[in-house]
Amino acid sequence: MTNGTPLVSVVVPCFNGGRFLQETLESIFAQTYKELEVILVEDGSTDNTAEIIRSHGDRVRCKFQANSGGGPAREAGTKMARGEFIQYVDQDDLLFPDAIEKRLAALMASGGDVAYSDWQWLEEMEDGAFIPSTIRARTIEEANADAQIALFSEWWTPLVGLLYRRRVVERITWKKCLVDDARFLFDACVAGARFVHVPGVRAYYRVHRSGASRDRLRWFQDVFERAEYIEAIWQRDDALTQERRAALISYYAEIEEYAKKRDRKLQRGALKHIFSLERRSVIYRLLIQWLGYGSMQRVAMIRDLLLGKKYVGKKLVRGTILAHPRWDP
Repeated sequence: MTNGTPLVSVVVPCFNGGRFLQETLESIFAQTYKELEVILVEDGSTDNTAEIIRSHGDRVRCKFQANSGGGPAREAGTKMARGEFIQYVDQDDLLFPDAIEKRLAALMASGGDVAYSDWQWLEEMEDGAFIPSTIRARTIEEANADAQIALFSEWWTPLVGLLYRRRVVERITWKKCLVDDARFLFDACVAGARFVHVPGVRAYYRVHRSGASRDRLRWFQDVFERAEYIEAIWQRDDALTQERRAALISYYAEIEEYAKKRDRKLQRGALKHIFSLERRSVIYRLLIQWLGYGSMQRVAMIRDLLLGKKYVGKKLVRGTILAHPRWDP
């Protein structure tokens, strides 16, 4: 902190990001808030990323390490950070010039722990150009009154859209997984973080035509582990409300439906959790194992419609997982 002005640490993990890193750094250097330190963690790149980093000399602090993944690289950068606030930025995303200034002002005024602003896709076209497209402007409360449910399955924002206060970051750690950003944000919520919305688009999130979607099965395996992790927390804290139970069932059901013809082990794992969360007869369970959970729900809905009854089963929220913008639009 200089003359009462808090230091903000900007942490950027870098891996083979030579095509975009310079533009990302320029968006950081152009911030209207100037009390910044920029920390770059070079995670074993094989392109010109290291050269770009070295070209900025003492404007940045850097660490060079063997490839370990985005989560561990962010953890390494966090340990280097000296700021009272931490802004994570992926190597290809962009901050608007007043992003940090506006978020910091919101946290200072409210005493909150995490400030988030609206954000916009930079969508890759067939010719490789990126153009602004979908704007995401929804608060956590608009997604769900229960912030933990919202952050589990109904609301997401990229790291470039968030500013963390150090005191909450110190209570949690980065994990090595595909959904490390979502898991970190959920952990912040469990740790008691207070969230503050800063209206207005103040970040670009780059959506590539090829990316995580090239291995959808791995993605579903990862989000399954995340669901197990969150269920265990709610069980541990005796906080498994009916709404949270329904959110878990819906999530596991989407995993089960995707996995039933691709990964029997993953499908059985999802069904095991569904069966533990809702009580069903042995016959119904056998039918679910044969048809799949989603198909059985649709059969039950049709049955009730034909009988003139009101359907009282679980309403599944479809598309929760694949709606994540990391997938090809």
